[in-house]
Amino acid sequence: MACTIAISPDGSRLAVARFAAVEIRDAVSMKLLHRLSEFPGKVNSVEFSAGGSKVIAGSGMAGLFGQASIWTVADGRQMAVFEGHRDVMYDAVLNRNQSVLATASYDRKIILWEVATGKELRVLQGHNGAVFDLDFSPDGAMLASASADQTVKLWQVSTGVRLDTLSQPLKDKYAVKFSPDGQHVVAGGLDNRIRVWKVVSRTKPEINPLVYSRIAAEGSIIQLGFSPDGSRLISIADDQSMKLWDTTEYTQQF
Repeated sequence: MACTIAISPDGSRLAVARFAAVEIRDAVSMKLLHRLSEFPGKVNSVEFSAGGSKVIAGSGMAGLFGQASIWTVADGRQMAVFEGHRDVMYDAVLNRNQSVLATASYDRKIILWEVATGKELRVLQGHNGAVFDLDFSPDGAMLASASADQTVKLWQVSTGVRLDTLSQPLKDKYAVKFSPDGQHVVAGGLDNRIRVWKVVSRTKPEINPLVYSRIAAEGSIIQLGFSPDGSRLISIADDQSMKLWDTTEYTQQF
């Protein structure tokens, strides 16, 4: 599912989600630098912006509303708050140039927001279950979503058009990531596998072919992350296992 601990792009800071709070810590000494507080309920997701200067958190109250907020890492200042879902928020992510925020919720919807104004740009509808995880493509043109309806979907950000519902998943999908070069999308979830699709539907709806499917754990896959150069993938499962994959053919390294 969405990250509850994140590391900054330069590796110097950690953001740790707590109940109603987020802690920003030095990644080496673990010294507490800032405690971001007054979140409504549990913080379900925390991520750094592409440059590492901001933290984005998703939270909310079950059955009532979801909330995303953006904070500065340097001084722990709240910059913006976004509310619009009718249930708890599971993920909130910024695109690389920090102009668009995407949020996902138990209410089955994805909302795209204009960061500069706080304006709701569009609502993406099509999932039949809670939406757990989101990821922008490196160029910001596409958004991938992972859902309890056992699907991963690809969306065109500029129009909201659904480009594809990816084939093969058999159970709830908890995590989704684009590769750093934008050529592939990887997802994992309740069926213990990671699946890799080649991205071809960049400007219009097309079928994105499945290229690899690997058993990755004995438990559900809850988090995925690529190395900056895309040569390695880390998968984390709820059986407390972590595995490293060579992305040439997605073979397990350890």
